[in-house]
Amino acid sequence: MDGVNSRRCRRVLPLLLGLVLVVGVACGSRQPYGRLLAAQGGTPASDVPAATGTGDVATTPGEAATGQSGSIVSSSGSVTGPTTAGASIPGGASPSAVAAPSVGTGPGGSTPSCPKALSTINIGSVGEQSGVAGAAVADGPRAVSAWVQFINTTQGGVSCHPLKYTVADDGGDPSRNQALTAQLVEQNHVIAFVQNDAPLAAAGSQSYLVSHHIPVIGGDGSEQSYYQYPNFFPQASSGDALVLSTFAADAAFLNASQKAHLGLLSCIEAPGCSVFGKEAPKAASQDGMTLVYNGSASLAAPDFTSQCESAKQAGVTAFLIVMDPNSIHRIASSCAGVNFHPQILTGGQVVLPDMTSDPNLNSMFISLTAAPWTSTNIPAIAAFRKVIAQYGVGTGLDGSAVQGWTAGQLFLAGTMHLPANPTGQDILDGLDTVKGNDLGGLTGPLTFTKGQNAPEVVCWFQMQLRDGQFSSPNNGARQCK
Repeated sequence: MDGVNSRRCRRVLPLLLGLVLVVGVACGSRQPYGRLLAAQGGTPASDVPAATGTGDVATTPGEAATGQSGSIVSSSGSVTGPTTAGASIPGGASPSAVAAPSVGTGPGGSTPSCPKALSTINIGSVGEQSGVAGAAVADGPRAVSAWVQFINTTQGGVSCHPLKYTVADDGGDPSRNQALTAQLVEQNHVIAFVQNDAPLAAAGSQSYLVSHHIPVIGGDGSEQSYYQYPNFFPQASSGDALVLSTFAADAAFLNASQKAHLGLLSCIEAPGCSVFGKEAPKAASQDGMTLVYNGSASLAAPDFTSQCESAKQAGVTAFLIVMDPNSIHRIASSCAGVNFHPQILTGGQVVLPDMTSDPNLNSMFISLTAAPWTSTNIPAIAAFRKVIAQYGVGTGLDGSAVQGWTAGQLFLAGTMHLPANPTGQDILDGLDTVKGNDLGGLTGPLTFTKGQNAPEVVCWFQMQLRDGQFSSPNNGARQCK
């Protein structure tokens, strides 16, 4: 691979902090694709043949199976059950936030501002809804699904257009990601993607989405592509900006001794891990920290004792773990086994509710790019929790869920004034009117301009796990570079 292409790959596949499961097939990998799939499935890494054949497509009601690889796992839109009179999503007015109109429910499910429903808007998400990657990121689309049900039930949709949201599982395969993306656009008539959670396979559909000018609103945080194409709209710091926000957040939290003895442990499976390891000394130094240990390991390793021993010998007192959720548990256990108890650091997208019961993770610090899910002093988070409680059955309260909710709110910000039959271009035009909008404090200030790539925003929030509970040390205050 020549130097130009190498640099491009490093930009396209940056690290999703803590998940770093990016397959990066388009840019090459140190491991065979079958080996990476084995790791994603949680099995010990071994030489296995590359994945072949096609998967089943689970169809939504009224749709025929096509034989495409992967599966459509859910589709939400038509909502039954109680409605809420006068419901709205708090957030204030532009430019700092765009809120849903406050409307009551009228006879027959209509609203005073929507005497009758206009055409349905089809939106979708393609990504890893299962496996190790899905365990970390699938709550994002689940939160969007709850958001869609709430919007349809209480608001009559967006600008009187009901929403239908279809979620597809690509199994971590870039070719399946591309096939499912095309299927949703060409057969399901999806005009925008909201919260694509594909840290393994996003590269598969990138060229399709760009060439067809389809809006992509929000993602899991791993892709630099959200700053490389004018039809991609990050709902929070992503790609390189996520890496920068992570080190900045850690530096703001750690004491002087910990900043002088920082350690990093990242995976070996994907180029993004190697890039993070190479960039870590410089990134740490920029925020006044010294990296004394820069280690790597396999996501599928059953034990991390040797890495813990090496970090301990290097004098590490703050340990940034760039792995999936299950590996974080195993690393903490291995380190405790050799009497090594550093301040553990990680990212919000890979923090799951079950971590509250792991004594080895007590005091773990979490950097987030969207507001902490515990900070109900932020009205937008209070609204998120209320909607998840009512409509989000099976959705965890975690960083990925807030990311998904924030993506839904960003979509809403661009759909306040739509024509009778909206197209993807109408969504693009609406999002390009977003200026300095932090969506009610959910994220950093977002600004988009027609025909231009989104500017990188480096903002972060703080959270910590203490005594079996998550909380924000600074009450959900946002910090930005």
